[in-house]
Amino acid sequence: MKKKIKVHIRLICLFLFLLMLVPIIPNLNTSADNIVYSNGLDDLKKAENFDEEKYVLNEKDYSMQFLQIAESVNKELFVYVYQPTGQKYNLLATSISFSTGINDNFYPQIYKLKKLNSNGVFYKYLVEDFKVKDDVLRYYDMVSIFRKYNSNYDEKPAEGQTVSEVSFEIGKLWTVCTLNDKVYYNYEETQTIEITDKYVGFVRYDDGYTGLIPGSKLSFHKPGYDSHFVAFNTDKPIEKLLEATVIYDSQLYHLDESKTVGRNEKFYSVEKENVVELNEKDRVAIKVPNGWFNSYNYDFERIQTIDEFLSGEDRNYVFNMGVFNKNTDIRITDSAKEELETKQWVLRFVETRYEDFEKRLSGSLAWDKVHTVNKTLIGNVSILRLKFETDGIIYNLGVIDNKQTGSDIPSNETKVSYSISNLGRMLILIGISIVLLVLFIAFFPHIINLIIWCIKMLFKFVCWIFKGLWWLIKLPFEIFRK
Repeated sequence: MKKKIKVHIRLICLFLFLLMLVPIIPNLNTSADNIVYSNGLDDLKKAENFDEEKYVLNEKDYSMQFLQIAESVNKELFVYVYQPTGQKYNLLATSISFSTGINDNFYPQIYKLKKLNSNGVFYKYLVEDFKVKDDVLRYYDMVSIFRKYNSNYDEKPAEGQTVSEVSFEIGKLWTVCTLNDKVYYNYEETQTIEITDKYVGFVRYDDGYTGLIPGSKLSFHKPGYDSHFVAFNTDKPIEKLLEATVIYDSQLYHLDESKTVGRNEKFYSVEKENVVELNEKDRVAIKVPNGWFNSYNYDFERIQTIDEFLSGEDRNYVFNMGVFNKNTDIRITDSAKEELETKQWVLRFVETRYEDFEKRLSGSLAWDKVHTVNKTLIGNVSILRLKFETDGIIYNLGVIDNKQTGSDIPSNETKVSYSISNLGRMLILIGISIVLLVLFIAFFPHIINLIIWCIKMLFKFVCWIFKGLWWLIKLPFEIFRK
């Protein structure tokens, strides 16, 4: 039964390659017994359709142009690249993005590249940490190839953003088939989607509290979370973003510093590469305590439009603390908003813990403190895959995107203010009323005497007026009588 299945597979494979009628690329294999690799240009010349004269030297073209792949007898995978600048700048490809699955199994990953040799404009690389499958049919959906960023000729990112690697489109699906111990290669063009504009950042959620903590050696303590995101535009219209694959590096950071004791210690852990899958249905709920038996509640979707993101990050929290209300305003900074407003989509790919506090040294004076920060640094963010819908058609495409790191300053700001609560106003009114009542009782006799005196004076004043009027009435009669 197994023999029949193998025969059918081989017949299907042979039929496919005869049907496509394309030049067969020979197996460019090498021997790993003595760890000596064949020259890349010699390998390329073995292909019938290779024309060396087409690939000219151009020292102003800093691109990486993928040529083809080859498998070795030791199950290694080689990549051949045309680099127009040749040997002048010693530009090297650093990594490559491709998927070994197609259609519903399309899932691109990034692999590091190791240069084996070069000849003029032709470079040969080894795909590291990759082993060729044993399948009769093998797929390599090549998306993009990377090299290091250079500010002398690469486009500069926005202020506060840094790029470590830039990517170049490949857009080729290679099908490799083994028949009778011979390896046959064929490729076809595929669609990709390119990130044309991008902003990497994070918003910080903490309680904004920086005051003295009674009965504690901590002068202030700010626990919270950093919510990391990437905002971007693409060269193809996206009506509805369904899924995304994001790759990034994470690194733990710890700081201990004190001016009084001359301490300034920083610790960085080993960088870790992470890949995360995002779905339009994914939601995040974060609760951050505010230090007063309440909490800030943050709820958002992993995939958002830029309008959803900006409106959702304008937050206001009011907490009743008895006599006072604590008002917390969280807003995107003006500089970040200026960058974000030009983007279309936002991917919120990870949340990390954040802690910032000062602690008084044991037995020391109040101003002898150690400032400590614990957080996670996120960088080299790149989007690998986007699944989206446009005009009723669903696309699942590999992404041409650089590896970019944002600023270490949050894209939002938190402002805390305090106001008198309704209870506080009522207590103040009651207090004022009591004070007035006490004063009234204490000065009541004097107030009564003052009132009586005022009444007497008023009566005397009225009598004086009547006497004056009576005198004026009598005056003409007295004059006439005389």
